[in-house]
Amino acid sequence: GNSGTVADFLASLKGDPGQDGADGADGQDGQDGQDGAPGQDGQDGADGKSAYEIWLDAGNSGTVADFLASLKGDPGQDGADGADGQDGQDGADGKSAYEIWLDAGNSGTVADFLASLKGDPGQDGADGADGQDGQDGAPGQNGQDGADGKSAYQIWLDAGNSGTVADFLASLKGDPGQDGADGADGQDGQDGAPGQNGQDGADGQDGADGKSAYEIWLDAGNSGTVADFLASLVGQQGATGATGPQGPAGPSNLNFTHTANTTVSTSTTTITFSAARCSAKITVTADVGLTINCSNGADNYIWVKNNGSSDVDVVINHIYDSNNNDCNVEGDCEAIPAGKTLEIGFCINADGAFVTSKIL
Repeated sequence: GNSGTVADFLASLKGDPGQDGADGADGQDGQDGQDGAPGQDGQDGADGKSAYEIWLDAGNSGTVADFLASLKGDPGQDGADGADGQDGQDGADGKSAYEIWLDAGNSGTVADFLASLKGDPGQDGADGADGQDGQDGAPGQNGQDGADGKSAYQIWLDAGNSGTVADFLASLKGDPGQDGADGADGQDGQDGAPGQNGQDGADGQDGADGKSAYEIWLDAGNSGTVADFLASLVGQQGATGATGPQGPAGPSNLNFTHTANTTVSTSTTTITFSAARCSAKITVTADVGLTINCSNGADNYIWVKNNGSSDVDVVINHIYDSNNNDCNVEGDCEAIPAGKTLEIGFCINADGAFVTSKIL
């Protein structure tokens, strides 16, 4: 229901001047003497009305929050829908009460603006009548200052709001205006020069240690010791694998009566003669260790030919003479070189002499 300029609005926010203070009481009569000192100023007038009280006096009704809400203008009606296009720039924010105060020709800080919202102090009361001459009366005490009226910010807080002075001033801003019509598309700007690489950020703090596999196992609902956890990692026994190929023949033992012509091709071979006389021609084609066991009897004869690629160790046990005396030919008789032949004759006397023992 109010009308006027911004200056009228700002002027309406000031309280009316306070009423004149009551006259001071007359001093007691005293003996004639020098003129008494002038009386002290009267008490300050009552505080001017607040902006809220003036709003109520103008015929409005409601709470302080209703008054503050009335300071905001109603939102404008929505404009007709424009043609689709690129988003327009944001509308400018409405001016704050402080900016309006500056536009009205005032100057100063936000604190100056808030101070300007207080009513002017009431006028001084009229001087009391001079007392009759007498003894100088004691100076009267200064009157108490009237309580300051609440600032608009304090009224805003009393209405249930909270925040700083900046929050209060921000609340006085009107709603954002409607978006302006879309402007014509501008030409594409040239690409800017590549920016310099930023400095590497500081290394982050080390993360907390992850849980162990055992702890994760427990978190999954399992229970037990570490040994139980390790046992749970063993999978079920797999199916039996296919049978592998036949391996090479292992060492063989050859048994003869008293004569033998044979070829040895395995890695280690033992040849045993069970008759009273052993006579053998043995051909070796592998790198073997060959052991020949002879039995009781004379006329023993051993012939070994090495057709392999390396020397062959030959052990001949028990070569007997004609009187069945053991000639004690044991151990390595010879190491037959590759491509050579060993001939050993029979023992003929107790001293162990051989008829033949040579490598051809």
